[in-house]
Amino acid sequence: MHRLLLALLPITLAACATAPVTGVVRLYDGILRAGSKQEAEAYCGIDGKPIWFLEQSDAPNTPGNGVLFRCD
Repeated sequence: MHRLLLALLPITLAACATAPVTGVVRLYDGILRAGSKQEAEAYCGIDGKPIWFLEQSDAPNTPGNGVLFRCD
């Protein structure tokens, strides 16, 4: 049992050190995609940066659903 705990300790520490997963995806040139407007606002709010919502026509080569935005 003791060996098992020692073997799992590095895995546990590595999992704690990773950043939390969000639904925000980086596309290109600072353009991001989130599943919802609230998620996008929360993402930019982490650093206190203002958010700029974009239209699909601003990034025509970005497939998928969701909200396009930038944190500037």
